[in-house]
Amino acid sequence: MMPSGLFAGSGARPIAQIADHATRTGKLIAEKTRPVYSDAYFRDVLRKPDGKFNSGPAMCALVALGEIDRSLEARFLHEVQIARYFHARDTSLPAEVAAVAIAVAGKAGVCLDADQFEQSLTDDETLAEKVNHRIATSIRLMKRLSVEGVPALVMTIDGEDWIIQGSTIYSGRPALMATLNNTLTSHPAIVN
Repeated sequence: MMPSGLFAGSGARPIAQIADHATRTGKLIAEKTRPVYSDAYFRDVLRKPDGKFNSGPAMCALVALGEIDRSLEARFLHEVQIARYFHARDTSLPAEVAAVAIAVAGKAGVCLDADQFEQSLTDDETLAEKVNHRIATSIRLMKRLSVEGVPALVMTIDGEDWIIQGSTIYSGRPALMATLNNTLTSHPAIVN
């Protein structure tokens, strides 16, 4: 997982600034990939008065969980997206993000203190430094590989980077799987 810092820190913005765009994009993504977006998300999250779009707490939780066990990162990302897009939870809020992270950790047998974890999402300077390091690493990689926008997938096979841009990801599962299969089968180490 490579957080890029989009919509975090100074990039956080009032949800009203992006609500129309996010609604159109969300409906297009749902049409192509069939994820579950609830009407409550479009109504209550994207149209929340004074709402902010801030990915900072989620990035902090992702990194914090990764410090415990890297396998928790993908689980958390999946669950925090379900919380936002299906259950219409405001994942710009540290309390909402912490609740998701604690549930993910709990399913993996890791017990976290709810209050302490939530507070770490906003007040832990060491965690903030780790998040900033991960963001800087992501940005350097994106620049080196000429990746524009998120999401993107980068596979490294025998030291060679293969990039799948967001347009392919948003084209739906069949297009994504075809691209993955073509990439994997075109690599000699995989074919042999």
